[in-house]
Amino acid sequence: MKSLFKNAGIVMLAGAFALSGCSGNGNGSKNQAENPDQEANFNATGLPIVNEAVSLRMVAPKAALAPEFTEMEIFKRLEKDTNVKINWENIPDTDYTEKKNLLLASGDLPDAFYAAGFTDYELINYGEDGTLIPLEDLIDQYAPNLKALLERRPDIKSSITAPDGHIYGLPSWEENNLGTNPFFHVINKSWLDKLGLKVPETLDEYTEALLAFKTQDPNGNGKQDEIPLSFMHMQWCMDIAGLFGAFGLPDNLEHRVVRDGKVIFTATQPEYKEA
Repeated sequence: MKSLFKNAGIVMLAGAFALSGCSGNGNGSKNQAENPDQEANFNATGLPIVNEAVSLRMVAPKAALAPEFTEMEIFKRLEKDTNVKINWENIPDTDYTEKKNLLLASGDLPDAFYAAGFTDYELINYGEDGTLIPLEDLIDQYAPNLKALLERRPDIKSSITAPDGHIYGLPSWEENNLGTNPFFHVINKSWLDKLGLKVPETLDEYTEALLAFKTQDPNGNGKQDEIPLSFMHMQWCMDIAGLFGAFGLPDNLEHRVVRDGKVIFTATQPEYKEA
């Protein structure tokens, strides 16, 4: 993989992500200085990243209900802004681990893995043998926002640095504790304002707001086509179980909670039936 491609990738993507080194020696970052044509095409700052379009091959897992990455608006915009085209190989997430391992074993490496799913053990081992290239120099040169974050948060930097001192993968990072309470609901504040309603604080107020959304045309198109409430049954972070706590007993996908030291099967409780 040419150094230019690595630089484009590190600027373009700041997710859970790892760059592979096709040469297998981990020294690909020196190639740019040895290739003046690539160096002339590359813009170290600003956009586009390259003057003449280049392509990257990138492998990523994909959930069954998710669209192809090529169809996602964010990647369309990134391609337009950067002049870097991503040739996505979307692998079904149910098969991803097996096929990722086959790619690594065969040496048929993409330029990068996105939403890579590498364990710490894999990052260290594939980094040491040159399959994955170190990223810290590229971060220092071409990722000012990430560099500033790592300088401000040495705890994050230490957690993504391998024992040999290199960074082989970029993590996703979430500190809002959303994972501890995934079932949360949002409400359309602009619709509340349009109808002169406050943010509901009780079940009765919530019911009144949803009925108003349905019957009082908050989107202003003259039709009763608003959907007051939507969810995906038994889906992580999209289920309706987040509302069940308002009836006196929280719920989750397993219908199991612990209360006063006892495991309770929620679906047989009166609070669940009321909800």
